[in-house]
Amino acid sequence: MIDWWSVFTNSLWLVGLAAALAIVSYSDWLASAEGGSWRITSRRLAHSSGFFLSLALAAVGIGLGADVWWEHRLWLLFALGFGILALLAWSGRRKDQQGG
Repeated sequence: MIDWWSVFTNSLWLVGLAAALAIVSYSDWLASAEGGSWRITSRRLAHSSGFFLSLALAAVGIGLGADVWWEHRLWLLFALGFGILALLAWSGRRKDQQGG
């Protein structure tokens, strides 16, 4: 019998980490195309709401699949933190686009 809950939770964190890796790879490629270094890539990632959302998705998947109650709560706390960082990055980018 297939454990669908396990399939769901594992797919969440796998998709989240794959998206985070894709964003890191793309940011690194952009920085190298501009003649930059890892410092430029890390600055770009610090302002990327997609990066933090993908980490939040991964943390939710790991948290929902955790067996021990404290691991469950700790990973969901990480997800909340990454979600807040994504919101801050998104609002900062909106503010920059509006010229304020």
